[in-house]
Amino acid sequence: MRIKAIRILGFGKWLDQAFDLQGDLDVFYGGNEAGKSTLVAFIQAILFGFPTRVQNDNRYEPKTSSQYGGSLEVVDSKLGDVTVERLPDKKVSGQGRIILPDQTILDENFFQSLLSNINLQVFRQFYLFSLDDLEKINQVKPSQLEENFLNLSVSGAANYLELAADFDKKAQEIFKPSGRMPLLNQALADLKEAEENFHEADRHNASYLSLLEELKAIDQQIDLVKQRLDQERQDRDQVQFYLKNWSKIDRLQFLNQALDQSGDRIKEDDWLAFEDWLSQSQEKNNQIDHLNKELEDLQASQEGLDAGAVSLEDYYRNRASYDKLFDQTSRLVDLSQACQELDQDLSNLKRNHQDLGQDLDLDPDQEVQKIDQEDRSKLSSWLEEWRQTQSKLADLDDAIYKAETQARIRQVLQEENSQDEDSPGWLWPGLAFIVAFLLAFLFDFSFALSVILALLAAGGVYFLSQARGENQASQVSLGQGRLDQAEDIDHLQDLKAKEEGRRKQLEDRYQDFLRAKNLSQDLNLRDLISRVNFFNQYVDQAHTILDLQAERTDLGQKVQRQADWIDQQTDDFATYQDPHYKIAALNQFKTLVDQALKEDRQDQQELNRLSQELGDLNQEADQLDRKMNQVMAKYHETSIARFKKQIAWSRQAQNQAEERDRLEAFFQENKKTGDQTDLGKVNYQSLNRKDQEIQARLKEQASKKDHLIEEKSSLKLQAQKIEMGGEYEERAQILENQKAYVQDLAQEWLTYKLASDLIQETIKAGVRDQVPTILDQASDYFNRLSLGNYQSIQFKADKIQVQRQDGQIFGVKDLSRGTAEPLYAALRLAVIQFQSSKLQFPIIVDDSFVNLDPDRKKVIYDILEEISQDNQVILFTFDPSVLSRFKPDQVTNLSKL
Repeated sequence: MRIKAIRILGFGKWLDQAFDLQGDLDVFYGGNEAGKSTLVAFIQAILFGFPTRVQNDNRYEPKTSSQYGGSLEVVDSKLGDVTVERLPDKKVSGQGRIILPDQTILDENFFQSLLSNINLQVFRQFYLFSLDDLEKINQVKPSQLEENFLNLSVSGAANYLELAADFDKKAQEIFKPSGRMPLLNQALADLKEAEENFHEADRHNASYLSLLEELKAIDQQIDLVKQRLDQERQDRDQVQFYLKNWSKIDRLQFLNQALDQSGDRIKEDDWLAFEDWLSQSQEKNNQIDHLNKELEDLQASQEGLDAGAVSLEDYYRNRASYDKLFDQTSRLVDLSQACQELDQDLSNLKRNHQDLGQDLDLDPDQEVQKIDQEDRSKLSSWLEEWRQTQSKLADLDDAIYKAETQARIRQVLQEENSQDEDSPGWLWPGLAFIVAFLLAFLFDFSFALSVILALLAAGGVYFLSQARGENQASQVSLGQGRLDQAEDIDHLQDLKAKEEGRRKQLEDRYQDFLRAKNLSQDLNLRDLISRVNFFNQYVDQAHTILDLQAERTDLGQKVQRQADWIDQQTDDFATYQDPHYKIAALNQFKTLVDQALKEDRQDQQELNRLSQELGDLNQEADQLDRKMNQVMAKYHETSIARFKKQIAWSRQAQNQAEERDRLEAFFQENKKTGDQTDLGKVNYQSLNRKDQEIQARLKEQASKKDHLIEEKSSLKLQAQKIEMGGEYEERAQILENQKAYVQDLAQEWLTYKLASDLIQETIKAGVRDQVPTILDQASDYFNRLSLGNYQSIQFKADKIQVQRQDGQIFGVKDLSRGTAEPLYAALRLAVIQFQSSKLQFPIIVDDSFVNLDPDRKKVIYDILEEISQDNQVILFTFDPSVLSRFKPDQVTNLSKL
C-alpha cells in the first residue's frame, strides 16, 4: 500500500488542507510547531481510528472549526486506487470507510484486509520511527531489546514467549519433581494416606457387607410395596374423582340417552342463515315504514320562519332591501360588540379605580395629583431628617434622665452621710458586747469564756462599722465625680427644645405638601413614600377613565347612526329601542334566513334520496323473502312460526351435543392411564363398592410396609454396631475423591507443560529459519551507520551481540547511546526489508535521526532511499540538510504554508 495524497478537513492546526505525495520517498520539512507531528498523527488516525481515552493520545480536535477528520488516497495491490476516509461518529474512534474507483463504499470491516491485518501497535513497532523511540533505547534493558528483536523478526514472538512463561509458571505451581508445596505433590501425599486408611477399614468389614446385602433386599421389597401403594392410591383417587363429579356423570348419561332418541335436525348453517334473513327482513320493513313517514312529513311541511318581528314571507317580499342590510350585518355586529367590550373594560377599570381609592382612603370625587420624582426625593429627605431629629431627641431625653438621676443620687448620699456622722461610734460595739455576753451566759458558758465571746463580737461590729463608713465616703466621692462630668440639665433642655422646633417645621412642610396634592392630612410620611406608586396608578386610572368615556361616547354615536340607518331600510326592527338589540335582531334574522334557505334545498335533496332509498329497500325485502321461502321448502315447511319452533328444537339438541362433548373431554383429561371404567354404564353404588375394596387393599399394603420398615431398622442397627462408626464408606469415598482430584491436577499440569514446550519450540524453529537472513541485512546497515567500526550483529543463546572490526564482542548494555541508536534502527530496517516481499507498508520517519552526525545522516538517508524502492518512505524532519539532499519535488516546506 502506498499513500498518494493527504486530504485534511480539520485536524489540529490543519484546516481544509491537501498534500500530494510525488514518489517513493517524500520529505516534509519544517521547524517546531510547523505541524509535522500533527500530520503523522493524522495518518495514524485515518488508518487506525481517532485516539480513545485509553490510548491517552492527543485527538487534535480543531478549536476553530466544526470539521474533523479527512481522507487518504492510496494505491492497493488488490483494490487499486481507493480513498480511505474517516469522519466523526457516535464511536470515539470515528467511522471509517473505503471508497473504490467505481464509488462503491466498503465499511470499516474491510480495513483489516487493506492494512494486511496490521494493528496500531504493530504499525508503531515496525513502521513508525520516532525520536522518542531512539532516545530511550539506552533505558531499555538488554532482555527487552532482545524480546523486541524476536517480535520484529518472528511476528508476535514476544507475546508468545510471555505466554509460554506464564504456562510454565502455572505448571510449576501444580507440580515439581522434588517439591512439597505444589498442589499435585500435596495431593499425591494425601492419596497415599487415604489408601492406607481404606485398607485398614476394609479388614473389619466382612460381616458388614453381608448385612448391607440384606438391607438392599429389604429396600427392594419396600420399593415394590410403595409402587403397589402408589397404584392403589391412584385408583382410589380416580374413583373419588368420579364420586365427587357424579352429578356430571349423571348429566352425561342423560344427554347420551336424549341424543340417541332425537331425530333429524335442521342444519346449523341453514337456521343461522334463516334467522339472519328474517332479522334483515324485519329491519328492512321497519326502515320502509320509517321512510314512508319521513316522506309524508316532508311533503306536508310548509315553509315558514318566526323571527319575532320579521317572518320569512316578509323576506321574500322585500328581498332586495334585506340583502342590502345583510351585506353590512357583519360590520354592524363588530361595531356593536366593540361598543359592548368597551363598556365592559370601562366598568372593570372604574371598579378597580374605586377599590384602589378605598385602599388609599381617597374620595372618589377628589382630584389627586401625581407625585413625580422630584417630590419623591423631597419626601425621602424629609423622612431622613425627621428620623435624625427623632434620634437626637431620644439621645437628649436619655442624657437629661441621666443628669437628673445623678443629682438625685448625690442628694441621697449626702443625707445618708449626715446621718452616719450623727450616730456615736461606740454605740453599736457596746450593744454587741452586752448581747453576746447574755447569750453565752444563758447557754451555760463560763464567765471568762462569756467575756471573751462578748469582746470578739464587739470588735467585729466595730470593724464593720468602720468599713461601712469608708464605703459611704467612697460612694459620696464617686457621686460627686459623676456630677462634675455631667452636662448641665438646663443646657440639655434648650437643645431638646431646638430639635422639637425642627421636627415641628418638618411636620408643617409635610402637611402643606399633603394639602397641595389633595391627600389626607392623617397620612403618615412613611406610608406615603411606600405607597407613591399606588397614588400615581390611581391618578393614571382616573385619566384613562376619562379617555375611555370619550371613546365610548364616540363609538355609541356610531352605533346609533347605524341603528337609524337600519330603520331607514325597513320598519321591521323599529320595535327595538336599544340600538345593540336592533343590530343583534338583524344578525339573528339573517342567520335564520340563511338556515331556512339551506334547509329548503336540503329538503328537496332529502325527498329525492328517500325516494331512491325506499325503492332499494323494497327490492332487498323481496329478495330476503325469496331466500327464506327456499330454506323452508327444503325442510317441507311453509309457516315461519312453525319453522322457528323447529329451529329452537334443533338448537337445543346441538347445545346438548356440545355439552356432552365438553363433559366427555373433561373426564378424558382427568382419567388415569389404564382405567377401564365405562361412564355410560357405571352407577353410584358400584363406584362406592370399588372405593371400599381399594381402601382394604391400601390398609393391607400399608401394614406390610410397616413390617418391612421395622425389619430394616433392626438390620440397620446391627450394621451400625459393626461398621466402625461408618468409617468404611467414608474412607472409600475419600479415596475416590482424592483419586479424581489427583487426576484433574495431573491433566491440568500436563496441559500447561505441553503448551509451554510447544510455544518455545515453535519460536526456536522460527528463529532458526528467519533470523540469520535478517541479521545479515542488519549487519550491513549497522556497518554502514557505524562508518565501518562494527562489522556484524550476532544472536546467540537468545542474546544480541555486536562484533567490532578488531574482533572484540560487546553486549547491548556495553554500547553507548551513539552506537545503540544505529543498532536499533538497523535491526528494524532489516526486518522491514525482509518482510517487504509479503508486506509493503509505508514507513513514517518523524525526526528520528536528527541526533546523528552529518556523515551518519547521509548514510541513513541513502538506506531510506534504497528501502523506498520496496516500501514507501515519508520523512518528517527539521534537518535543513534535506533541502539540498533531496530533489525539490520530493520536499514539502511546511514553514511556508
